[in-house]
This record gives sequence, structure tokens and C-alpha cells, in this order.
Amino acid sequence: MPDTAKTTASKPSQAEPVKQAAVPVDPILALITALSADAGDEAARKQARADFSAIATAGRPWEQLPSGLKAAARADARELVDSGNGKAASLLNAGYHPSAVDRLLHDLGAL
Repeated sequence: MPDTAKTTASKPSQAEPVKQAAVPVDPILALITALSADAGDEAARKQARADFSAIATAGRPWEQLPSGLKAAARADARELVDSGNGKAASLLNAGYHPSAVDRLLHDLGAL
């Protein structure tokens, strides 16, 4: 009697990559991280400054912006102001919008 009931074990194929669930990224946390002094990528910081400016000038009252985001922008602005080249000029050259510069300088007591 032929052995037709014999099952063949499937050979394991090449290791398939394990699919990981996408971790949601908090855009505000990403901006805070990019604005922090220990972030080394200057291009990312400049983009974060532009993004912060867009958020700050979008019509939402300054007081309603997340406090962590404002604190990170203030710390970044303080670092830029302390580095010289004029207060507003440093912030404008770094990528902040003029209205965001006014508010940051006001918050820093530099106006």
C-alpha cells in the first residue's frame, strides 16, 4: 500500500521580518526634543523653529500653547540671544517668525 498519508513537514522559509506596530509619534514632543539644547542636528532645530512659529502664529492664543513647547522655545531663544548677534536678529536668522520672536523676547524679558 502506497504511503499517501505521509505529510511533508514544511521547511521554514527564510526568516520573515517581524512586523512591529507603528508607535504613534507626538508631534509636540518631537518639536520639544528638536528645540532642546542637546539636539545636535541644526537643520532639525531650524525646522522645529519654523514649525513652532507656524503653530504660534496660527491664531491660537499664546496662553493655550502647550507649556512644554513654550518652555523649549524659550530655552532655545535664550541660548540664541546669549550667543550674541542682537536679540531679534539671532532669532530671526535661526528660523523663528517675527511675531514668535516678539513673544519670545517678551517672555524672556528682553523687550
